[in-house]
Amino acid sequence: MVINNFTGAPSFKTLNPGTASVVVKDGTTQTFFVEINDDSSSFTYEWKLGGASVKKEESVASKTTSFSYSPSVADVGTHALSLTIFDGTNTLPRT
Repeated sequence: MVINNFTGAPSFKTLNPGTASVVVKDGTTQTFFVEINDDSSSFTYEWKLGGASVKKEESVASKTTSFSYSPSVADVGTHALSLTIFDGTNTLPRT
């Protein structure tokens, strides 16, 4: 008999802000916070803004991550912020 340690895919426990569309005024700071549910003990988080990596945390034990964005006048427009969470087996994307 073989017994494997199974961990399911991570899922979101807390998303802040909880909406997919967020308006951030230039000259202010918006913090995005995520807490996950998962049985694993090590995670990789990668935040991307407009497809470019802006924050990456590898092999961390924390089930939370955050990213703070402080746009300037030069950043006016629509930008996609995404987060990918990897627990060593499964990936959880969020845009």
